[in-house]
Amino acid sequence: MLLAEIPTLSWEAALLRIVVAAALGGAVGIERELRDHDAGFRTHMLVAVGSALFTIVSAYAFRD
Repeated sequence: MLLAEIPTLSWEAALLRIVVAAALGGAVGIERELRDHDAGFRTHMLVAVGSALFTIVSAYAFRD
């Protein structure tokens, strides 16, 4: 595989993806807190950010 074929991601794009994941996870968490469920805002936001980071690292960090 040629190096030019490996996708790259800028810091700004990665940060934007993490912020969007945090916002959407936080929205789900707020909805669950309003309905008095166990896992709330913090839990859902942390899980969403962790998932976004894991996906970004696994897709863009490793090169042959």
